[in-house]
Amino acid sequence: MKNVYKGWKTTTIGLIIIAAAGASVFFDKSWLDASIGIGIGLGLVFSPDTIIDNVLKLFRNGQDNA
Repeated sequence: MKNVYKGWKTTTIGLIIIAAAGASVFFDKSWLDASIGIGIGLGLVFSPDTIIDNVLKLFRNGQDNA
């Protein structure tokens, strides 16, 4: 539970994805798409910020090699 407050980047992105998935139910009435979004959002809420740092590092290294 400490990671929810310590990892603010992934928590913020996860909450945005959860809100967008919830809003999509009202527009599209598709619970399958919303459940996938909610699952990904919950995964991001409880994941550390090192995931975002590693993805950014991967993109930066890919641009340097191109």
